[in-house]
Amino acid sequence: MDLGYDPSVLTVRVPIDFRRFQHMSDSIDMYHRVRDRVAQVNGVISVSAISHLPFSGTALVDSYSRDLSKEPGWDSPVANYYAVIPGYFAALKIPVLHGRDFSDLEDSTSQHVIVIDETLARSAFPERRDVIGQQMQVGYGMGVCTIVGVVGHARGIEVGRAVRPQVYAPMGLLFRSPMNFVVRASGDPMALRTQIRSAIEETGPGGALAGFAMLTDNVSTATSTLRAVTGFVSVLAISAGVLSAVGLYIVIAFVVHQRRRSTAIRSALGASPAQLVWHHLKTSGFVVLIALPMGVALAIGAAPLFSDLVYGVSPRDLISLSAASVLAVVTGLVGTYVPVRRAGSANVVVALRGE
Repeated sequence: MDLGYDPSVLTVRVPIDFRRFQHMSDSIDMYHRVRDRVAQVNGVISVSAISHLPFSGTALVDSYSRDLSKEPGWDSPVANYYAVIPGYFAALKIPVLHGRDFSDLEDSTSQHVIVIDETLARSAFPERRDVIGQQMQVGYGMGVCTIVGVVGHARGIEVGRAVRPQVYAPMGLLFRSPMNFVVRASGDPMALRTQIRSAIEETGPGGALAGFAMLTDNVSTATSTLRAVTGFVSVLAISAGVLSAVGLYIVIAFVVHQRRRSTAIRSALGASPAQLVWHHLKTSGFVVLIALPMGVALAIGAAPLFSDLVYGVSPRDLISLSAASVLAVVTGLVGTYVPVRRAGSANVVVALRGE
């Protein structure tokens, strides 16, 4: 699944001591210094911070509106809101589709700028391809903000689908503490945990660090239920295929078995095994030619009922239908060949007696 980002980053929760950093500007400056200091650790490629990590179980939700004359109301569409410091999109490899990231100056001076994701850009501005420079009324008291960038949608609530559009704001405009730092390294980020901890403590935010973990752990937790459901559905699908093959084999073998007397006589009169098989293939082939189109038609008709159980493949997938058809044909061939071989080698007298 394409999450919209690369979760191979180390995360750590960094609170600050508000007794020492009483002003907003001081807090923002501290987080910037933490980012810059961690970036100096040997092996670190990029580092940034966000208020709520993907799949952390929490998110900010509020409404938004294109109508600049009034604040969004209860009937306005809603989005997920995130406070970030510059560099977050690069750290998680979230593609910037249009425009740019925030600057440190915009963050420090709490300028009214936002970055939105592609989902919000399409829904709020369906008539425009370029929304850079457009303004919106956004929630959490941020008022009218100018769009400076559009990024790809990052799945952070559910793995299987995009839940809500997303609004990213500078930390200075939508301040949340503690912030969650994300660190991307050239090797294993967990191997740098001690150095990163020392770098943060050296900068002196004053709070106790917590939650050193890989973001991939959040993703694994979020996908555990999906993996279990996928495994269960796969077992059911395989069982259904096996039962269908067994049922078809029994039907074909029964039809051939009913003609075992004529098979034994043909064999006694000199018919070769190939001639016996061909003779019965005409009968079993007739059964398959009737049943197979009916089964395919039923599968095509019923497939939409199971569309929620498959991902990344059409319910009427040609490869799947072809594989099922090939399975049916092979089963029919085996169901014909095995009984014919047995009947051909049977004693003609015993066969005529029906034993």
